[in-house]
Amino acid sequence: YLGIVNKGSRDLIGISRDQVKTRIFPAIKQILEKRDGPPKRLRDELSSALICLGKFGIDSKVCLPLMRRFLKDNDQEVSETAVVSMGILADPDAIPTLKELLLDTERGRKLLDRHEVTLRHKAFAAFGLGLIGYKLEGEAFKTQRREVTDLLIQVLENDSSAIKDVKISTIIAMGLIPNDQDVIESVITPVLMKWLNDRKSKNIDLIRAHVPTALMRMSRHLQNNQALRTQWAKHFIKMLGNKKENLYVRQSLVLALGQLVDEDDENYSSAIKLLSALSKDGRSAQEKFFTGVVLGQIGGKKAIKFLVKEVTSGKRLYRPWAALGLGVHGYEKSEAGGVALDPGVRLCVNAALKKTKPPEYKGAFAISLGLLKDKTASRELLKELEDANVESYKGYLGVALGLMNALDAVDEIRAEVKKSLRRPEQLQQLSIGLGLLGDKDIVQDLIEMMGKAKTTSVFAARAQALGFIGDARSIDPLLELAKNVPTGDARA
Repeated sequence: YLGIVNKGSRDLIGISRDQVKTRIFPAIKQILEKRDGPPKRLRDELSSALICLGKFGIDSKVCLPLMRRFLKDNDQEVSETAVVSMGILADPDAIPTLKELLLDTERGRKLLDRHEVTLRHKAFAAFGLGLIGYKLEGEAFKTQRREVTDLLIQVLENDSSAIKDVKISTIIAMGLIPNDQDVIESVITPVLMKWLNDRKSKNIDLIRAHVPTALMRMSRHLQNNQALRTQWAKHFIKMLGNKKENLYVRQSLVLALGQLVDEDDENYSSAIKLLSALSKDGRSAQEKFFTGVVLGQIGGKKAIKFLVKEVTSGKRLYRPWAALGLGVHGYEKSEAGGVALDPGVRLCVNAALKKTKPPEYKGAFAISLGLLKDKTASRELLKELEDANVESYKGYLGVALGLMNALDAVDEIRAEVKKSLRRPEQLQQLSIGLGLLGDKDIVQDLIEMMGKAKTTSVFAARAQALGFIGDARSIDPLLELAKNVPTGDARA
């Protein structure tokens, strides 16, 4: 939800910024301005259009007043979407409005035309502030970052509502804001650690569970403060040693270690030892599974050796997660320009794919091979694509072939797309694979297939596939369909 438009001349889906401004933006804006039609716009259409305006990230002087207008909408979902769309737009001019909503002020209530700001509106306002804060990078926005952070801390500490949504949303929002290192260390850390370490207060474990991952996201701004990262990691390792710790808190602690520890960290050996043990005796299945991916994120010889062993001879349920961990590690090393992984890693994942039968497990091995960019496995995956009859597995195979840039697979994947008329999940994933391979020729086929769609799910899958592929030829057909498709869900 952080927007699709880059600061440069083109956006992330391959359509020029000028095309967004002159052709797409006016059409989406008109949907909101003429909500009563014809055709009369339904809830999903209005919500989708609001999100679109936010993602475009342009002309906030037009967008913000329009979004504020929908705050008063009688439909709760539309009103809430208007709140979060302001955050997605990421314009600092929306901060005062979101602040009034979060604090439930008289002006905030007038903006909603309600006698109080609902808890859900408050939570979405906090998320919105976090999304705006995410874009407030650099010295010029230092004061605004601090003001938003102080507001979120104020609400976290003083909110007395019975449900946890507001407190949780403030913690998540804080994790998004690129605060200076001194603010993270001296202001945010003491507050969040106080919540994390509070095991006595009742019914706050879900709140506590969001602290480790929020700190994990903040850690990317601590390039010059390894000591604080190390301190957090050491504390999280200690907490995981307490078997009585809440299950959700434990899962979050495991996930956080993936970003806080690396091979050069002083906590490396203790983290690998702990995570290896938790893969066997963690308190919940999800905790065990998370360790596979986290070990891959941490990397290093000890972690990779353990994961290779688990993929080869570990418990059946854990093998796919260990394979995904190897895939994540290989992908991150490749993106960072690091040394290539030992070929044995690819061989062990490929062997696991061949000897595994359940398609839900095979899909993880296929994605792992894609992340590892193992083109030597492309023929094997193409054979699997031809033989598979499970919708989700076929889709994963298409994505995997796209990830490994198997250009020789384009024709086969395209042929499978044409067979996927009534399989929306399969169609969407296969189209993503083609998009990753840079194939634009499927666009016309998808447009024609949309005209034949009989159900909303099939229609939506094709529209989303076109959006992912990102070809200017799809703009006019999609705009025309947004105006004239008979059902509101499909237009959305």
